[in-house]
Amino acid sequence: MLKQIGITLLISFFGLSVTYSQEVKVIDVAELETILNEPSNQLRVINFWATWCKPCIAELPYFENAREAYKDKGVQFLLISVDFADILETKVKKFAQKKNLQSQLFLLDELDANKWVDKVSTKWQGDIPATLVINHAKGIREFHAKEFNQETLNALIEKHIQ
Repeated sequence: MLKQIGITLLISFFGLSVTYSQEVKVIDVAELETILNEPSNQLRVINFWATWCKPCIAELPYFENAREAYKDKGVQFLLISVDFADILETKVKKFAQKKNLQSQLFLLDELDANKWVDKVSTKWQGDIPATLVINHAKGIREFHAKEFNQETLNALIEKHIQ
């Protein structure tokens, strides 16, 4: 305990700051395709969002709650930002840190949605938030272009883990 206090005082004295930086991997369309087509028997919940999208921001806590609730059931959560890559450091990472996002985070670096939207779902018009639930081993691929609340998100997951 005294050691922790001493280290804290030392850091404060020298004006050092220790900040947490949430890892956000920048991916291109080819890497997105790899993520979407990765053979796995694990249920994967992939959410497309942006820092400027109010419905996206509203639903992110539900994905984080579900990640925690289903972590022992083998459900994987991926959050893919469609923000511009030039605001990765100034906005996306700071947002992820402020919201304490713990899911795997990616930023898709492709301005032309026509190059990748159909790879997610041919039914998708490109609006966000959007969520894809996949499990290749069980033949599950379900897409939703809508905002989720906790109840509907949990019901979607429960439907596919049984």
